[in-house]
Amino acid sequence: MRIPVEELAKDFFKFYKYTQLGMGIEIKIIEHDSIKGYLKSSSDSDVVNESLLAYDNRMTYKDFVRIDCIGKRYELIDGCIHLLAGTSTTHQRIIDQLMVYFNQYFTYKSYELIVVPYDITLSVGKEKSVVQPDLIVVCDKDKLQEIGGTGAPLLVVEIASPNDIKRNTVLKYDLYRLSGVKEYWLVDSEKTSITVYHFENHEMVERNQFHSNQATSFIFCDLVIPVEQLF
Repeated sequence: MRIPVEELAKDFFKFYKYTQLGMGIEIKIIEHDSIKGYLKSSSDSDVVNESLLAYDNRMTYKDFVRIDCIGKRYELIDGCIHLLAGTSTTHQRIIDQLMVYFNQYFTYKSYELIVVPYDITLSVGKEKSVVQPDLIVVCDKDKLQEIGGTGAPLLVVEIASPNDIKRNTVLKYDLYRLSGVKEYWLVDSEKTSITVYHFENHEMVERNQFHSNQATSFIFCDLVIPVEQLF
């Protein structure tokens, strides 16, 4: 069964419900183009298995929190919903290595480290987005609730893979910059690099890219990560 993405967008929750009823139906993308996205039966052999769902119809924060996320991970960025794939082995190894260095540095400091999966709600004007960064550093622990956090972390780390590079380098870059994040680390598993962005007053004021040397932070001057050890 094929349903044009325009119809999917009009009544997303109706079609989403079908995916939860054990009917062998999944929502997938044939191409990254709003007029070529379809809801297709998982038994169709010509489905291209993409790692995220995105469609053009804007979704509100109130709509987003109605989604049953059990067993699945979603993000809401600038009114568009994204269905996230599970992390790869490489992705997980990088997270684990980063946590070793971050834990060593932040132990006995008055900051909170949170690793994925953990929802953070960020606001840009009246627009609310919900994302699951790979790792965050929070200085104001009042921003953290039992089921997620609200407000910009001090530092955010995302590990980008080839199939989600645009989401991390464009969509999330803008979201973090405009919502008040001070520092954004983008770890590129394909290029084996770390790019560190420093934001002030919602603008990027400094940027460093590290390949074979040691990655350093702008706001934590003695935080040092040996890049080659991550890959």
